[in-house]
Amino acid sequence: MKAAPYSTRAVRALHIGAAIALTLAVTTAMATAARAQQDAVRVTVLPLSEVAVTLSESAPATAIGLSQARVASRLSGVVDTIEVEVGERAGAGEVLATLDCTEYRQALARAEAQLDALEARRRLADEQLARALKLLPTRNISEEQVNQRRAEADAAAAELVAQGAQIAIADRQVEHCRIQSPFDGVVTGRHASRGDFVSPGSAIVDVLDTAAVEVSTRLPLQAVARIGRQRLVFRTELGEYPVRLRTMLPVVDGSSRSREARLAFTGEPALAGTPGRLAWVSDAPAIPAHLLVEREEGLGVFVAAEDAARFVPLPGALAGRPAQTDLDPATPIVVEGRHLLEPGSSIQIVND
Repeated sequence: MKAAPYSTRAVRALHIGAAIALTLAVTTAMATAARAQQDAVRVTVLPLSEVAVTLSESAPATAIGLSQARVASRLSGVVDTIEVEVGERAGAGEVLATLDCTEYRQALARAEAQLDALEARRRLADEQLARALKLLPTRNISEEQVNQRRAEADAAAAELVAQGAQIAIADRQVEHCRIQSPFDGVVTGRHASRGDFVSPGSAIVDVLDTAAVEVSTRLPLQAVARIGRQRLVFRTELGEYPVRLRTMLPVVDGSSRSREARLAFTGEPALAGTPGRLAWVSDAPAIPAHLLVEREEGLGVFVAAEDAARFVPLPGALAGRPAQTDLDPATPIVVEGRHLLEPGSSIQIVND
């Protein structure tokens, strides 16, 4: 039995129903999009390169002298002269003071005279040994006597060597009567006067090497990795001195979370003991303090990721201070509307 064909009225009704359904679907989608657009937070964004600031940092520092010697006497004796006064420069090896050296010169002369006597004894022992060796083949002397002559000659030679060492010691003591500067520097203190009796180790004068000066400072741990790439300046009341990082001490101060740095002057050094600050300009971009927001993860910044906000925490950031970041300079930073956002919030960028 053949099926009855659809009537024209039925077909028309089907077409009308489909059109109505499509219209309702489009209307619903548009309404949903409109509601989503109304729920999205309106924000403005700028690339990090446009909002970043250059962060200038500094830390307390001090210029310290590396060579400051308290020059002392090596002998016991009476101070004969003081050749320098406080504030005067002294070259390396220059005489700072002298001791009364009469006794030490006499000891040197006595040692030299004894050396002459020992030299004569050695010559006699050598001659006796030579004669004994000539007589030995003819049996006019015993072998035991020859050995005795040889032992006497050897003993005389050994005594001569020992006396030579004594002369060297006595001569060195005479040299120590002249107290000399160990390096080029400035006399910063005087501890003895003419007529004072001093013993070994008694301080005579203080000498400071004004050229051997460097800067000591303590740096926060987050600055340690960056400071080597910066232009460094030691700022004082007397002016600025360019410096370079010489070394970082391999010790962390747990209480201050810092490490000590030593820096060398690249030009004329500051005076030892000068207080100041080590200053440097960071090469890493920093986000201004007013753009930072606080969420559960800590202080950070919102960036635009397509149509949603992504929160980027900044470890080590402090409220009210710019925070350094390693984000790409092209990263879109949310500038306006950031306080209304939560991680993952829908956003609508409305930059003019």
